[in-house]
Amino acid sequence: MGYSAKIKIDSKRPKKDSTSMIFLQVIIDRKKTKIDLDISWPPERFKDSLCNRRFKDDPDYNEYNIIIENARAKANNINKDYLLRGIKLNLESFIKEYRSNLNKADFIQYFAQKSFERWNKGIISDDTYEKEKGTLSKLKSFSPIIPFHEFHADWAQLFDKHLKKEFKNEINGRWNRHKHIKTYLSIAKGPDRISFIDPYSRFKNILTDSKWKPLELGQMKTLLEKYIEWKDKPLPIIYKKDERKGLSVSDVIVLRRFLFSCNCALRISDLQKLDRSMFSNGEMSITPKKTKQYGTTIDSVPLNDIARMMLDDELRDNPNFKVFDRYTDQYSNRALKRIADKVAFKFNLHNHVARYTFASLMDQAGANHTGLMKYMGLRKRDTLEKYVKTNKKVISADIGKMNAMISEKDEVKNLETKE
Repeated sequence: MGYSAKIKIDSKRPKKDSTSMIFLQVIIDRKKTKIDLDISWPPERFKDSLCNRRFKDDPDYNEYNIIIENARAKANNINKDYLLRGIKLNLESFIKEYRSNLNKADFIQYFAQKSFERWNKGIISDDTYEKEKGTLSKLKSFSPIIPFHEFHADWAQLFDKHLKKEFKNEINGRWNRHKHIKTYLSIAKGPDRISFIDPYSRFKNILTDSKWKPLELGQMKTLLEKYIEWKDKPLPIIYKKDERKGLSVSDVIVLRRFLFSCNCALRISDLQKLDRSMFSNGEMSITPKKTKQYGTTIDSVPLNDIARMMLDDELRDNPNFKVFDRYTDQYSNRALKRIADKVAFKFNLHNHVARYTFASLMDQAGANHTGLMKYMGLRKRDTLEKYVKTNKKVISADIGKMNAMISEKDEVKNLETKE
């Protein structure tokens, strides 16, 4: 393959100020292209492919030469990268790579650029984008610059220790950080064809069963009672240390969203994009964000009475096309903790609890698991098992049923003996 990249000046076509445009000329396999560097210089002061001073203390001299050197280095790095990967470089590929502002040297800059690009295109949700920015922040605290060529087989293990030591992250929290990093490493190695040593070759990203516990039926009823009691007479203002009885306006709105989620099993990412068109005649239709790529849809599933009550209240109070969208997840989680204190719950109320509550209560009600999976937009039965949490009361009740069954059999046996 023939390759040449040279800095030249178009002295044959001078501008009105007697300067000429400087450009990068690239030739690959006898095909030629010119890349304008958007700078011009007097031809007589341009020598050895560099700008020479026009006068003493020339203010543009250093800056223009940096632009020239950066252009030359970028072109040569593209050629070098293709040679190292054993891929044939053609002029079309070169132009595409050169025009791209994607940083292929520093993983942190690459991660930031790609994450923004995927969010901007709607590939990832607002919530995912915010979480990825959190991962980026932790990466920068580990090292402000992470060159791709400096990755090594033990890198992931060292970063995992950093997360444990500096941020006290639990295993599932660390799992999410590693998941984000592995996503962009995969994109880097795949579509963007960046070469590096796999930093996860000796590290297994482990996810344990979630610590989130579902609400028991009695607990959810208590929250529902508090909501009904205060929804039409909420406190207009909430203070940081507010000991007044009752819920504030924002508490009522947050609790409504939470109770709706407890009774329709929507993920947080799906709650963020709800609008009026998704509901009709007490039924809901939505394409789950997380499993959209697999063609998963939730079509015209009926809402239970509590979900319908929450939806009716929301549609009445919220004039917007979108619904359940007035507070961020972060604010909602803080409000749920405040609500838990108000109702004397010794329970970690959190947005994540809602989906577990729905699955567990439906299971206790004797729901068909195949139907439950369709309702929740799940593809695998073992995923459902992660959401269904059986509590001691349910187990005790089942043991009672078993005892009753055994007693009935004993009675039959006694009757047979008497006969």
